[in-house]
Amino acid sequence: MNENLSPFSFFNYIVYNSSLYSESELQSILLHEKIHSAQKHSFDVLVTNLFSIVFWFNPFMYLYKKAVTQNLEYIADSEAIAQIDDKKAYQMALLKVVSHQNCLPITNHFYQSLIKKRIVMLNKNQSNKRNSWKYAVIIPALVAFVILFQVKVIAQEKLITLEDGSQITSTTQNIVEMNWNKNSPDEEFENDAIEAKKSGVDFTFSNIKRNKNNEITHITISYHDEIGNQFTKEFSKKEGIDPIYFRRSIDQNGKGEIGFYFKNKTEESEKKEFTSIYNSHYESDTEENLDRLFIINGKQYTKEDLKGKNIELFESKIVKLNSEEALKKYGLKAKDGAII
Repeated sequence: MNENLSPFSFFNYIVYNSSLYSESELQSILLHEKIHSAQKHSFDVLVTNLFSIVFWFNPFMYLYKKAVTQNLEYIADSEAIAQIDDKKAYQMALLKVVSHQNCLPITNHFYQSLIKKRIVMLNKNQSNKRNSWKYAVIIPALVAFVILFQVKVIAQEKLITLEDGSQITSTTQNIVEMNWNKNSPDEEFENDAIEAKKSGVDFTFSNIKRNKNNEITHITISYHDEIGNQFTKEFSKKEGIDPIYFRRSIDQNGKGEIGFYFKNKTEESEKKEFTSIYNSHYESDTEENLDRLFIINGKQYTKEDLKGKNIELFESKIVKLNSEEALKKYGLKAKDGAII
């Protein structure tokens, strides 16, 4: 080509005026443009120009177009400089092309107006091994930080047994379970008292008596919690006390059950697993005998309806309505109150 144009490429075509440059300069220019052609940079330029037309109203689109074009030149410069021995000669070729600024807007041309930035990028040291090690340390640290806060809290479920034997599944949040036997050492009681205190429970173990085999024949256990429940229970047996099981379960509404249990060898008790020997309920006996209306998963049930049924709650929240509130909402069938 004999015209005074800046060298450029368009897909597989490279256009330049050989009379304007020396042999070494042409070598640098052609190498640069060949990289544009090989990597199909013309396609990137066409796409960004097309988007500029479609989104002409978006001022950021022109900044994006400029950034894409600039990045394509950085890529071509970087790969070209890796294939030639004289980096300085390549930079001089860049400067010489400055005098030939005429070019088509949709082509990849050797000259770009940001010539200073391109030369600075050429002289910038590439990421060394030390920087790579920094990334190798930072990335696992960031992953660990994210995982640290991805803690899934799973509420425990228990079956609430009504006095007629029917069961409703409820969500509990505070469960304390402990057990002791005739061979339990004093250190075990001390450690369990410390552990229980973390859940707001105070245990006092006193009057511990042992036989010649160092087996516990008598013990007094006192219980007190943050809600105000308290009681004392004594266990005695000449040949050594039976295993003692303790369980406290409290749901989100502060309701639940506290009790000492023992395992019974009878067939009937084995099915139930535990037989209660002492229980402290949050509801009084008078409340237990009330014929309340139960609203479970949006459906209404009486105590009679619930006999022999196991119903799983969709929601863990339990609301108790007194007689006055329940009457207004559900009528006479809820005269003793309602549990939702």
